[in-house]
This record gives sequence, C-alpha cells and structure tokens, in this order.
Amino acid sequence: MPSCDPAPPTPAAAARPGPRLRDRLRAACALDLRSLALFRVALALCILTDLALRAPFLSQHYSDDGFLPRHVLIEHVPEYVSPLALHLVSGSAAYQGALFALAALAAFALGLGHRTRLATFLCWWLQLSLHMRDPFSLNGGNHQLRLALFWALFLPLGARASLDARGQPPPGSDRVSGIAPFALLVQVFLIYFCAGLAKDAPQWLQMGNALHWVMIDPDWTHPLARVAAGHPEVLRVFTFATVALELAAPFAFFVPAWNGALRSLAVVSLVLLQLGIGLTMRLGVFPLVSIAVLLGLLPGGFWERFGGRREARGPLAAGARPAAGGWARARELCAALSLVWVVAHNLDFWLEGLRLPAWFARPGHALKLDQYWNMYHSVHRAQFRWDMLGTTASGEQVDLSHPGYGPRWAERVQSLARDPFWRETASNLQGGAGVFLRPELAAFWCRQWNADAPPAQRLVRVELFYVARYLRLSGEHAPWSARSEGEFRCSER
Repeated sequence: MPSCDPAPPTPAAAARPGPRLRDRLRAACALDLRSLALFRVALALCILTDLALRAPFLSQHYSDDGFLPRHVLIEHVPEYVSPLALHLVSGSAAYQGALFALAALAAFALGLGHRTRLATFLCWWLQLSLHMRDPFSLNGGNHQLRLALFWALFLPLGARASLDARGQPPPGSDRVSGIAPFALLVQVFLIYFCAGLAKDAPQWLQMGNALHWVMIDPDWTHPLARVAAGHPEVLRVFTFATVALELAAPFAFFVPAWNGALRSLAVVSLVLLQLGIGLTMRLGVFPLVSIAVLLGLLPGGFWERFGGRREARGPLAAGARPAAGGWARARELCAALSLVWVVAHNLDFWLEGLRLPAWFARPGHALKLDQYWNMYHSVHRAQFRWDMLGTTASGEQVDLSHPGYGPRWAERVQSLARDPFWRETASNLQGGAGVFLRPELAAFWCRQWNADAPPAQRLVRVELFYVARYLRLSGEHAPWSARSEGEFRCSER
C-alpha cells in the first residue's frame, strides 16, 4: 500500500516527477476534517444506540446474577481478564449501570466535540471494558465500533464542528494526512476486502443463492427480507455484486488519480450495501457502525458539491500535516506500531504457516486489536434455538422456553427472547468452546424462576436441548428435531 509520510517536499524537489507523485499519494491517503467531524458525531450516536439496546438486559449480561458471573469468565476465558476491564471490578447491577451512564456521558461529550480527545479515550476504554465483560454477545459491528474508536484516538476529530473548535482560528486546510488517517483507511480496507475474500463458498461464487438463504432465516431478518426472498433472481444478482463490491471498492481509497471521485463512489456504494443489510437483517448496530466509519472517509470533493470551501490542488497545506509536538509524534508512532500489528495479525489469519511470536502478539491482544473479517463466509442453512425443560421440587415438568406458564414467567421469557444480543450468545453455546456456558445458562434460569416461586414449584434441575431444523429455499422447511445437551442441578447461589 502507498506510504503516507507527511514530510513536505522542498521547493526544488517539488518540480521533479517523484515529489509530485508523492504529493498525490499523500493526498490520496488524506482525510477531510469535515468528514471526521461527521464520523465523530456518528460514532457517538452508535455508542448511545448500543447502550440503549443493552440497558434493558444489563443484569442478565453484566452482573453476577446473570448467566455469565465474573468468576466463570475469569476461570474459563482468562484472556479477557485485564486491568483495563473496569466492568470486572464489581458484579453488582448498580455498578454496571453506573458504567453505562458514564459511557453515555462520554458519548455525548464526543458528539458535541467537548474535550474531544479525552471523550474519545473514555468511549474507547469503556467499550473495550464492556466487550471484555461479555465477549459472547458481540458481533462484527461491536468489534468494528471498538476498533474505530481506537483509531479515532489518533485523529483530530474535534477540529471542525465541535465545542473545542469555538474561538479557535480555522485550520489552514481541511485535509489531514499522516499515519493515523492512513491507518483508518487500511482498517476499512481490511474489513471489506477480507470479508469479500472469505466468501468462497459455492452459494456465493457458483450458485449465487447465498443472499436467498440469508433472507429466509426468520431469526436474523426483518419483514422486508421475506419480500426479497420472493425474488430469487434479483437476489442472485445482488449476491455476485456484493462479493465484487467488497473486493474492488476498498482499492479505490488509495488510487492517486481521480481519488475524490473514486473514493466518493466507493463510499456511497458501500453505504448503500450497509443500508440494504440494515433494512433486511437484524444485526444490532452493525450496519450503523459500518456507515459511521464510511462517512469518515468522504473526500473533500464531496463537501464541495454542497457548498463547502474548495481545497487547493497540489501539495497539502501546512495546516494539513500533523503537528510537530512531542505528543503528536508519540501518537503517530503508536498509530504506526498498531497499524503494523493489525496488518500482521490479518496476514497471520489468512496465510497458513505464519505465526506471530508471542512477544509481538501479546500487546495487540491486550488492546483487543485482533480481528477476523470473515462474516458470512459460509451460509447458515438451518434455524436453531435452545430449549430448557425444568423439573420442580414436586416433580412437575415445566417448559421454560415458551411463554404461557403464567403471566409472571411469560414476560421474563419474552423479554429475553427480544434481546438482540442473545442470538450471538446462543451461537456461542454451540460446539466445544461453549460447553462451560451451558450449566451457567441453566443456573441463571433456575435463579430467575425460583426468585419468587413457592417452595413446591421451585426448580431443582434443568435439562438443556439444542433444537434445530433445516431451511429450504422453497419455504417448506424441515421439521424441528431436538437433542439433549445435558441435565444440570439448580444451585442455591
């Protein structure tokens, strides 16, 4: 990829072809301060949306009364135990609620551009800590949000349209170059290019029916998806177009010639892709975060079309280069080292036989810069759920997975079924890696049921069932089949 060294050419060297090419490369890797301001506001809105979605289920996911007490996480997933994990300090719901409120205040400050660098740091730290507390309810959008906030630490997000910018002289240029803008561009490149590279299943490249399979899964889609499923030939075109767009569009970020037009086209095309995903699929903040990050890449030419000031062509103005202070140099160095780690980690994932040494891998893992952008590399062709059958002290059996056993329990089950993060947790219950979560899930339901049940109706054990059925493109899905995954006694904790 092109180098984005911010050092300006000398006047004598500027007349030679080499420096002019470097100027073009530097300009191609630059970001616009107006786009970064929009990126800042959009990130703040994504954080607030994510917190609002999680808040009703705060106790279930983040307190010790939920299905993942802290001691279980510490015992079975020690890599998430870190001094950075503020959410692991206490297991009380009140403490977790206080951290949620602090994260919301930091997001408001970020959106307004008040003490922007501090607000960005707090938003990143609290997101990192939140993800360490419950890593099993995350999807690609949550990881992308955390990584976007990390790269935002090195960017001048408060230079335009912020409270910090009030009373300050306007910057000499709306373009900013350097390692940090280049790193954000590379991060977005990796997200889309790797996602396209991973889509090598026959449903994507040969049969072209991958999106048709996605649209018929009722657990992961909105009603509009059912309408789309009725037009398989249209979905076939969009299936091939999705792979082509993810593989080709990211390269437009770095093309020196016609960079403004090509990058605008790439950003708008990818935003439309995310809008389509958001309208048809239930993925939480994933499409919102993806759009927020893409908005930060809009070139200056986009703003010129809406009355923004026109940027001078040629070498970047002095105001566009990073400040020469010691802190600025330290941020550039940290961004450069982090970028090297992220690129190496992605190569480690894709190239067999390449293994990063432990001393090199450890810092990136501690900051959770590790990432795998292989979304929908294989298409799920089955619908699944987890059912639970409880046995009371009197010997009565109770189906815990379905409402109807009384108004008290019906609302509890229905509220958890509406949890947008439960589907991710349920996915992690499958396979060997999720075995330790199953008794904790059973214990959680025991505590919920027994909290106000009469002695004779209290649960003494719970049996967990994996229930699934194969989907069919014709709409006539296979019948459900159940498999017991073990019986667990209710503890008194």
